[in-house]
Amino acid sequence: MQYIVFIAYFAILLTVGFIYYRRSKTSSSFVLGDRNLNYWVAALSAHASDMSSWLFMGFPAAIYIYGGGELWTAVALMIFMFLTWHYIAPRLREKTALHGSLTLSSFFASRFILPEQTILPKDRTSLQVISSLICVFFLVAYIASGLVGLGRMFESLFDIDYRAGVIGGVVVIMAYTFLGGFLAVAWNDMIQAVFLLLMLILIPVLAFKHLPESESIVTLVAEQSSSDGLFSRILFSASWGLGYFGLPHVLNKFMSIDKPENIRKAKYIGLTWQTLALVAAILVGVFGYKIIPDLDKPELVFVRLTQFLLDPVLAQIVLCAILAAALSTLDSQVISAASTLSEDVFDVPPNKQIWLTRGGIVSICCAATGLAWSNTASIYELVFYAWAGLGASFGPLVLWSLSDRVISEKTALYGMLTGALLSGIWPALPGFMSEAVPSMIPGFLGANFIIFWLSRKEQNLDSSIRTSF
Repeated sequence: MQYIVFIAYFAILLTVGFIYYRRSKTSSSFVLGDRNLNYWVAALSAHASDMSSWLFMGFPAAIYIYGGGELWTAVALMIFMFLTWHYIAPRLREKTALHGSLTLSSFFASRFILPEQTILPKDRTSLQVISSLICVFFLVAYIASGLVGLGRMFESLFDIDYRAGVIGGVVVIMAYTFLGGFLAVAWNDMIQAVFLLLMLILIPVLAFKHLPESESIVTLVAEQSSSDGLFSRILFSASWGLGYFGLPHVLNKFMSIDKPENIRKAKYIGLTWQTLALVAAILVGVFGYKIIPDLDKPELVFVRLTQFLLDPVLAQIVLCAILAAALSTLDSQVISAASTLSEDVFDVPPNKQIWLTRGGIVSICCAATGLAWSNTASIYELVFYAWAGLGASFGPLVLWSLSDRVISEKTALYGMLTGALLSGIWPALPGFMSEAVPSMIPGFLGANFIIFWLSRKEQNLDSSIRTSF
């Protein structure tokens, strides 16, 4: 019986893939849904693709271990996601449509040129190619974190080999993404967003009823071990929030919405979903600490709490939510990485573009599976590494691309490389630096400083040339 629930769930996802197989016949439809996604699907799929298994495993585990200090992470995520919806989403939708860009890398290539420069549609600039490779690198790490979560879940629930769980999950993702492309991914993410939210709310409600009447949520949070100091906590929380500005698999949902004026509606739908999901995840960690205080693997707190509160059959249905959380992020990341490979690195005839993207889907899945094979990394740490890398590399470029400032490709490239390198090597620095300041902060600030400084130099040089004539 325990397998039937998951098989039925997989069957639904594959059915959606088959439905959209016939509707994804052009590169634009396969990569971005012809920019025709309604605001409900765009909002819920954007937020579902943001959270991943981190919402069920990484974040509740952090609450379980560190207590109330981790609440700052949820606050930062909500604030920065509001800023992303309010300021970035409408401008990004309009400007990418104006430039005819299907990916962030192609948009950067069109946006960051000097007025006297021109590029042909088939040209592949250095910024476009390098940004796509950076995107793929960090997305593969991100996908691997989701596969680690899947493998550990199947190992815990079914007592099957961790690697068999990883392979099973990646095969399903690869199948429906390969078939239906962006539209299959977006609709599946929307379905999974509704399902996982309902399940995530159900468990803390049941857990609260299981507690003694004398207990209160405030008391439970106070009982847990304290987190780091306030300043350190704010830095780490801000670094999570800043990542939203540069996540390709979230930003492409903004790019795909049918009408720019619908973004306002999508914003409130998405933020409502995010608030409910984060509050529920916090309560899972808080109640889990009280009901099951001695977990060897805190990342399994949701799993253990579900098994404790429900009979086996109902527990299997609820635990499909973890699968939904993982898949709703993994599929978006896979299609985003594969799209940037086919659109921004290789130059093939239009009639072969879709099959190149499908080949990219297979390649990305294989690379992420190899990275997840060893089962050694913490989900929280692996997600943060990829999150920081994407946010520091692309977040500053996205912000500058939406301004009116004239910026050259060279300046944008140097800024992006600064962000990528700082965020990538920062965790390897001595502990007192990497532990006190999260990698997103130096990466994001360093990239912005380089872009601002070099663009000022370019403006001063241009001004001096003009005045000399």
